[in-house]
Amino acid sequence: MSDAHRLPRTGQPPRGGIPLLLPAIAIPALLSLLGWIASYLYNMFNSDVTMPDWTVDLTLVAAEILPALRSAALLAFVACFAYMGRKAGSVLWTAGVGIVVNLLFGLGSTWLSEGFGLLNPLTLLTDLVLCAAAFLIGRGVRKRADHAESPRERKKWGMRKAAVFAAIPAVLLPAGYAVLDLAEHMGRRSALSAEIWAAGTAHFTGILMRRILIYGVLGALAAYGIASLFAALAARQNAAKKPARGAAR
Repeated sequence: MSDAHRLPRTGQPPRGGIPLLLPAIAIPALLSLLGWIASYLYNMFNSDVTMPDWTVDLTLVAAEILPALRSAALLAFVACFAYMGRKAGSVLWTAGVGIVVNLLFGLGSTWLSEGFGLLNPLTLLTDLVLCAAAFLIGRGVRKRADHAESPRERKKWGMRKAAVFAAIPAVLLPAGYAVLDLAEHMGRRSALSAEIWAAGTAHFTGILMRRILIYGVLGALAAYGIASLFAALAARQNAAKKPARGAAR
């Protein structure tokens, strides 16, 4: 049975159930906090020559992976709420809290490392655009499921697919920066020796591939996992409501 026919469109969770809004707010917030902590530690370790190299490498990887997971989780939750046809309040709370909390943690991290809070408007704009796209993708996938001509076709357009599709656009900006850096390096071919140019090309290509893997592949897998968790919670709430309705009759 597809997600479209297993999940309720509206209604509050039964008494004793876990509100779907709780994990939708808590998980992106936790990942955001961990990501900014990793970023702060990386800046601190990288500027301290006494720190071993492995601590710098470890915090750098964490500072790249955790923000990607946070973006994927936030976009997946927005897409799931849109897919279920929940009221706009759920989507606005999920996106709004996720965006504001990330900005506040960013301000705190930059204040601790630089001595002043730094707010990046591009981060705010990117999150707003991605959340809006996730909402439209969730609604679009649900519409395809509702208009499917067969159960098999309907099953192809489940909530997990909506979450994965919603998370993929998050790779565009990080990969775009890497492409620009690679293009700038390629344009300096005549000013560099063959050895330095080849090493730089390998370096910037590696950054591009790493960001595609982290934000694209890992982000899509994280979104799929989030949608699976969301579907399980929603299905439990739907099952818990049925006995209560039967008793009321």
